[in-house]
Amino acid sequence: MTKANHPPRPEGIRSGRGFPLALFLISSFGICCISLLLATCSIGWKLFFDYFRVPLVFLLNFIPVLVIQLVFLCLFNRLWLSSLLTGLIIIGASIGNSYKVKLRGETFAFDDIGTIGDGLRIASNYDLRPGTVIILSVICFAVLLAA
Repeated sequence: MTKANHPPRPEGIRSGRGFPLALFLISSFGICCISLLLATCSIGWKLFFDYFRVPLVFLLNFIPVLVIQLVFLCLFNRLWLSSLLTGLIIIGASIGNSYKVKLRGETFAFDDIGTIGDGLRIASNYDLRPGTVIILSVICFAVLLAA
């Protein structure tokens, strides 16, 4: 059979030319949920589920993840790369926040960015082994990227 006898390839996701909106939203939702889980791991499950009881609270946590991923998607035009970079930023900050809450009882603030060097110098004085929630969150993020 020659190429002329084949029906035309459909445009869209199968031909690699479409935008998989569902995958984009699922990826953003997954990263947001992992971030919320890490934010509440030292407090308890009740607070984690409270994020979903009030839709506006969840939406206010979901929109920044969505915007960051959209910016990376516009820059690189690769969904897997935008998901990876967004996850590294959001989940990395969430892991840092969970350690700060565990060690100091306060959440990560913008002012803390300037003191990261001091924190790294004194980090050897603390037990910084990752907990079960952090390990499971990293595994869930890896599964999310692989899907």
